[in-house]
Amino acid sequence: MIEELAKKVHSGDVFVGLAALHLSNNEWGRAKTAIDQALRKGGLSDQNRAISLLEDINGRLGISNNTQPAIAQLISRVEQ
Repeated sequence: MIEELAKKVHSGDVFVGLAALHLSNNEWGRAKTAIDQALRKGGLSDQNRAISLLEDINGRLGISNNTQPAIAQLISRVEQ
């Protein structure tokens, strides 16, 4: 149900919250999916929180923490 709501709103903030929820439940794969959706959707009210979550999730999944592409994606959305 939360996923459906997140798809209908204009910003990715709901996906960020969903990622945090999944992370707190040790559902790292779901957290990764949610934070990726948040970054794709854009319009984030707290970009630093999204990047921090991304770094935390990637670290737990053993993924390189090169967040530069995500940061570049956020910047390009802000400039549009």
